[in-house]
Amino acid sequence: MTEETWWSASARWAADAGIVKGMPDGTFAPDKPITREQMATMLYRYAEYLGLEDDLSADLSSFPDSGEVSSWALEGMEYAVASGLIEGSDGNLLPTKDATRAQAVTVFLRLLPAAEG
Repeated sequence: MTEETWWSASARWAADAGIVKGMPDGTFAPDKPITREQMATMLYRYAEYLGLEDDLSADLSSFPDSGEVSSWALEGMEYAVASGLIEGSDGNLLPTKDATRAQAVTVFLRLLPAAEG
């Protein structure tokens, strides 16, 4: 991040806290849609940052598309399901599908009580 943008300070904080790592090339793409597995991974890292993670891990095999979860996102998705942040959509995780605004808001609202302690 060499040039300053409206999101630079937030991305820098989240990167310094280990919550985000950027795209594979190290850049950030704030205008790109976020997938459900990306969201789960960031929320998992944020829960770790807050000390809320508690080694929660769900068995994802009951979801027919569990094999589609990327290896880098597996721990985050297991945490998100175990903690109730993500419950699936019509019985599926849809890990590589973009998270809708409604899904993102639902997940954040589920995280808030835990984050408020």
